[in-house]
Amino acid sequence: MVKPLCATGVAFAYEPGDPILRHVDLRLEPGELLALIGPNGAGKTTLIRVLAGIFDADAGDVRIGDRPLATLSTRERARDIALVPQELGLPGDVTVETFVEGGRYAHLGFFRRATPEDRQAVDRALAATELTELRERRLAEMSSGQRQRVLMARAIAQEAGTLLVDEPTASLDARHQIQTFEHLLDLVRDGHAALVITHELNLASQFATRVALLHEGRIAATGTPTEIIRPEVLEPVYGSDLHYGELATSPWNEPRPFVVPWKRG
Repeated sequence: MVKPLCATGVAFAYEPGDPILRHVDLRLEPGELLALIGPNGAGKTTLIRVLAGIFDADAGDVRIGDRPLATLSTRERARDIALVPQELGLPGDVTVETFVEGGRYAHLGFFRRATPEDRQAVDRALAATELTELRERRLAEMSSGQRQRVLMARAIAQEAGTLLVDEPTASLDARHQIQTFEHLLDLVRDGHAALVITHELNLASQFATRVALLHEGRIAATGTPTEIIRPEVLEPVYGSDLHYGELATSPWNEPRPFVVPWKRG
């Protein structure tokens, strides 16, 4: 069962007196694709690490369902939450298949070998990320974009209810950018929850059910893409060199806004 992930009053600082997050309230529901946007340095990656339990909040509370995240073991958290980091020092001599199979950690008991069910989960994850033909490739032989897809495949194989994804399209070409968001959308339509950090405002607009704007460590605005991708919300954060429009079609079969960086004359 997929559980809501809720942050209440979360604050965090790497150094005393220099807060990165300031009283963040954010809730992620099953069946929701929440895009977290904001400028560089806003605290987006820090927030996702707090939500994943990698960092402990200095103040406030993070819960998965009705349980404080801090009370869960690593294995328990892994059953509920899968984190896809923006980058990771991947072991170069390991094959794609072996690394993705590591995502089954939460389902494997001590000394238990992978079952046919585990291997099927890995196969599905490799197919979803177009890595089936590369399953025997060593990670050291792969491009940065391919390695990003490997990280995504490992999280998919984990089969956690909630995915926290940090800039999954940063190293991907346009086709794989769309494919990544399409797969996340399929997962949330199947009842999962996904929070995705992205600088691609148009991908957020097309695919997200909701958008949260983080600015200077605080949630500045939340709402539907139509409510957030508009000048009065974005210009105080991103500036005025943006051009806005609307396209009639989207994966949700409804008009969605778009925005293009364009230097004003």
